[in-house]
Amino acid sequence: MSVGKILFWFSISFITGVGINSFFNVAPLLLLGAALWIGLLLILLRRKKLAIVGLCFFVLAFGAWYHHQALVEIDNNSVQDLFGKEVELTGKVVEEPDLRSGRVKLTVGSFDSLKGKILITMPRHYNYG
Repeated sequence: MSVGKILFWFSISFITGVGINSFFNVAPLLLLGAALWIGLLLILLRRKKLAIVGLCFFVLAFGAWYHHQALVEIDNNSVQDLFGKEVELTGKVVEEPDLRSGRVKLTVGSFDSLKGKILITMPRHYNYG
């Protein structure tokens, strides 16, 4: 099997792992452990194609774990807790203003007690500061 085909199957396995975790919300550490055992078993049989299948199982489990970690990071975002509430924050404009016709988009971050960034859309000629 060529390197390109092996990389193709690893990519398909990773994407499948992400898909499995997004639809079925499987415990990624359990899947990772099972894939590790299956992968080691297939590698120990000393057949090249079975070893690649075993590594594909491991990459599949890694994709599920990677997706789970991304969801955990989204859940821990404290900016998300502010949706629908009226708050007053003090922060800095952390990126160049995005000038549009009639409005400007400001990316504000570096808050004292808040993690994350907020995109503010406001009139182009607004006296702020």
